[in-house]
Order: sequence, then C-alpha cells, then structure tokens
Amino acid sequence: MAIHFYPEKGLFKLSTRNTDYIFIAASNHRVYHLYYGKSISDTDEILSQLALFQPASISPMPADSDLPYSPDWIMQEFSGFNTGDFRSGSVQVKTPCGAVAADVYYHSHQIVQGKKVLPGLPSSFAGHDEEEIEALELTLKDPAMDFYYTVVYSVFPEHDVIVRSVKVLNRTQETLYLERAMSAQLDLEGHNFDLITLNGSWARERSPERCRLRKGLQGIRSVRGSSGHCNSPALALAEPDAGEKQGLVYGFMLAYSGNHECMAEVDQYGNTRVLLGIHPDFFEWKLKAGDSFQTPEVFMTCSGTGFSGMSRNFHDFLRNHLIRQTWALKKRPILINNWEATYFDFDDKKILSIAETA
Repeated sequence: MAIHFYPEKGLFKLSTRNTDYIFIAASNHRVYHLYYGKSISDTDEILSQLALFQPASISPMPADSDLPYSPDWIMQEFSGFNTGDFRSGSVQVKTPCGAVAADVYYHSHQIVQGKKVLPGLPSSFAGHDEEEIEALELTLKDPAMDFYYTVVYSVFPEHDVIVRSVKVLNRTQETLYLERAMSAQLDLEGHNFDLITLNGSWARERSPERCRLRKGLQGIRSVRGSSGHCNSPALALAEPDAGEKQGLVYGFMLAYSGNHECMAEVDQYGNTRVLLGIHPDFFEWKLKAGDSFQTPEVFMTCSGTGFSGMSRNFHDFLRNHLIRQTWALKKRPILINNWEATYFDFDDKKILSIAETA
C-alpha cells in the first residue's frame, strides 16, 4: 500500500519507493504537515517534533483549541485566509456582503484505488500501473459554513511522485466568490534552501536561475494568459550543497498553461511555504449553491540524489503517466519547422520540396 492511515494518531503517511510524506489531523480538527523526505519507519519521532517548535509571539491562538498551535507559525497542510495565518494561503473566499475569509477543518477522508482524470484539464493517469496507484481524498470544511475543499493526493510509488489538486464545493444556499485557489501547498521547517526557477525569453528559453531563499516572497508568475519561455510553471528547492548527483531536492511542476504563480514564502520565523496554482490576480470564480471548481494538478517529487534524481523522477513519470500512450515510448513522426526557411512565404510545393530534400 502506498497510503497508510493510523486512526489512533490521526496520522497519514504517503509512501513512494524512496520517500515518505506525513501529516496529521489533530485533535483540534486542523491538519498539520509533519514531514516530506527520505523513507522513515519511526512516525512517533516525527510526531514528537510537532510540539517542539512553539515560538513566543503575538500570533493569535485559536480559542477553541486545547493545542497551543498558532495558525501563523505551525506547519499546515492546507491554509485559509484572514483567520489567524498571515502568510500567503491556499484559498480565499468572498461572501455576498464582501467579507473575505476562509478557514479549514478536517471533515473526512477516503483512500481509493487508481487515478481519476480531471474533466476539462490536463491530468495524469494510472496507465498500466492501475493496481499500484492509490489516491487520498482529504475533505476539509470551513467551520463557519458549508464550504468544502477536497485535497487529492495521488501517489505514484515507482517514480517518487505525488500528484496534488483541489476541488472546491459550495453547499451553502448563497452565491460565493472564489478569489484564490492554489493547487498545492508545502510547509517546510527552516529556509536553508536554494530556489531554482526556469526563466528566459525568445532564444533564451528556460534558463535555470539559482538563488538562496530569503525572508519574504519570491518565485515566478505569469499574467500573460499563458505559460511559456518567460516563466515556466515549475520550481525546485535544493539544499545549498546539492548538485547533479547529491543532495536533497524538492521539485514542483504545475500542469497548467494559463496565468500561474509558483512561489516560496519565508515567514517571520524563518520557515518556508511553497504554493503553486492559478495566479489570483484577475481571478474570481462565481460559485452558486451546489457549484464546484477544480484546480489543475501539481506534480511533486523529492530526490535524495540531487537534480539528476529529480529529473529522472519527472521524466519517467511524464512518459508513463501524462503523455498519451500512443506516442509515449515511440519514435515520433518527423516535424518540419519551416519558419526560418520560408517565414510567411510558402505554399504546398515549397513545403514538399523541403520535405523531399530532408
């Protein structure tokens, strides 16, 4: 099994060939992130870390909780907005009166076999590995209203990849407005990482840029209406000494070609939050009673063997679980690019002549 749930602890453990991803639904109904890294066997040690980090601050503590965890500094699995956590969040919802807030409590979960395809969006599929792929559907609810978020984790053990997306559902009797809906969030303790992005322009596409994480917001975005060679919708976090064949590297890819934001935020306590999804600028989705909204997928991997390990994980995953199977492992037909040869001055005879020469 790739997904394990320990009900006596409220603990979820998602396991791939070389990594574990662990979080907990705590007694206060909130879901806290605990660990993402190389495979481990002792979850009790991970649980003990939850109580260690408790900084003194003026960050608000929930009045209804017996756990002294402020939303403003605790590692969260999925975060709301304007309810105690002042970092960038996963979601933001506006009510008819104009109030903007969102909170999230654990509601339910189920573990299912296989991989569902997202309607109307590019998405991964199980392919020939249907029996090995499991998905966790974690449903969170706003405690103030019947508004639900189902965070889906599909685990591809062979490739050390976890696929995440979120489905938002309005079960209230009001029309609400979704103003932010990120596909994936990862909270990490500390910020001793380098941020790697793929930037560029025409003839300089996807040039890697590496810099040390600093306090505040950093990352890439596009509001051009599409992705492209300017800012590819992907990023990586790496230990400072990570190279091609050694070191810890986290990789993230957003499967979306529209406006996007891929960012890391280092908070006042020096911890890191990674968020990827549709760019919230110019985004507002009207949700009538009973309506839902589906975010695009994010592909996540963790490599203990540097950038080459991350690349292999993504390459093998994309070939087997994203590219249509007709062409995934076959030689493609030859493509003629006649741009520099003809620009706009071409007809069928000229194209055929180029093909015959080739």
